[in-house]
Amino acid sequence: MQKEIAELILYNGTIISLDDDCSIYNAIAVREGKIIALGDYAAIHQLHGFGTDEIDLKGQTVIPGFFDNAVHVMNTGIGTMGVNLNHLNSREEVFKAIKQAVDHMPENQFIYGYHFDDYMIGEPIDRFDLDKITMSHPVYIRRFDYHSAIVNSYMFNLLNLPWNIEGIVKNEEDIPTGLLKDRASMLARKKFVELAVDDRLRFKALENVNTEALKQGITTIQAMEGGFLFHDRDADFMHEKGKASLIDMILYYQITDVGKIKKKGLTRIGGCIFVDGTIGMGTAALEEPYYDDSTNMGIIYYSARELNDFILEAHLAGLQIAVHAIGERAIDLVLNAYENALEIYPSSNHRHRIEHFILPTDEQIKRAVNLGLIFSVHPAFDQLMGGPSGLYSKRIGARHSRVNPLRRIVDAGGMIIGSSESDISPMNPIFGIHASVNHTNPESSITPLEALKGFTINGAYSCFQEDKVGTLEIGKVADLAVLDINPLECDPSEICHIKVKMTIKRGKILFGL
Repeated sequence: MQKEIAELILYNGTIISLDDDCSIYNAIAVREGKIIALGDYAAIHQLHGFGTDEIDLKGQTVIPGFFDNAVHVMNTGIGTMGVNLNHLNSREEVFKAIKQAVDHMPENQFIYGYHFDDYMIGEPIDRFDLDKITMSHPVYIRRFDYHSAIVNSYMFNLLNLPWNIEGIVKNEEDIPTGLLKDRASMLARKKFVELAVDDRLRFKALENVNTEALKQGITTIQAMEGGFLFHDRDADFMHEKGKASLIDMILYYQITDVGKIKKKGLTRIGGCIFVDGTIGMGTAALEEPYYDDSTNMGIIYYSARELNDFILEAHLAGLQIAVHAIGERAIDLVLNAYENALEIYPSSNHRHRIEHFILPTDEQIKRAVNLGLIFSVHPAFDQLMGGPSGLYSKRIGARHSRVNPLRRIVDAGGMIIGSSESDISPMNPIFGIHASVNHTNPESSITPLEALKGFTINGAYSCFQEDKVGTLEIGKVADLAVLDINPLECDPSEICHIKVKMTIKRGKILFGL
């Protein structure tokens, strides 16, 4: 019998399989996009033949390609073409960044600022401030969590929002300030996309996301597109054109219209179906008032009946469901709805998800585990907003120590999958792993292996792909990431410094070398 010739051999490294035994190998061989051998180099080298590309890893580490399990792909890509306001600490810095964009943009062209953080700035910004910078360009600035926006007068007039819509903030003279919250912000986001974004721009956005994902070792993204905070055309584009992506894009269409999803032949629904809002905006639905506002307990966007009806209909239709819930009251509604659906039509392999799950009680964790839900967590949020001096502490006080309870979820038997929800936080699984291991509350930290699985095999399981990817085993697709340092052996505090040296998708080197 003619021996099988490898197209690619990686050797002299640490190959971490992440299978049940977490086997370690010295070399791996790939042919026609799949893994054909794992073992010692002496044996793997026998598969060398004409045209085989052999790469000496020089002690580097190979793991399965990363999953980022919740990314707003279109918004992330379009953001790369806007003005990044992240880490700016004053009004003056924001104004300078917008002015620089204006100076390089023809009149009447949109200026899009993203990742604005009003807590970092401290002082408010309104449309009159932006008007001083430009009256010749429509300016649209959104908060990093998408839940509010600031526009100048040009943009405000283009939006033509209903005067009585909830969320148009007005001053003492009843004049709109340009700050948009809640429903007004959601509608403004849709109108901005309609006015400023076309499919040509979406193709560029998809290309930019692919480029960045490959730099980060990501080979699969679960894309959260469409819905009332975003735009359905983004989801339709991903459904129609997503195959142009270099990496796998698994679409969650963020609507509650089950009939539309079935008509399109999709198998998943939801994502950021907002049952409540965010802690930063004071709209996450808490069981006790906010620390900085004793009159506020957050907002619920769906009634119990609406949520029950949606989840039951989607479950009976055989769709995989994902729903956003941050505060205890919202989490309770979601768990009740899932319990109702699963009592009516039991299923042991539904793999429904709950997004964020930031401030649950122990009882809610237990209920979610018993329901077989998958916990889509966002560890980077803890590093960005957690700790005694972070945003969570400012908004909810001592309860900040309870946020993102990864250790309690894992110990209760729950499966976590790691997500960035880019562009709220960067697509960077290594940072997500670091944040999981180095939680601001050490009691909530998980091990490097548990964290690594959250961005690999658990991600694969969450989208019914565990028989194809997620571990390094013979016969599986050769989606690989090469790291300069082994995350399972280095000092946990140094995980964030690990670099991706190479990303391989279906046996092809798409980043590195």
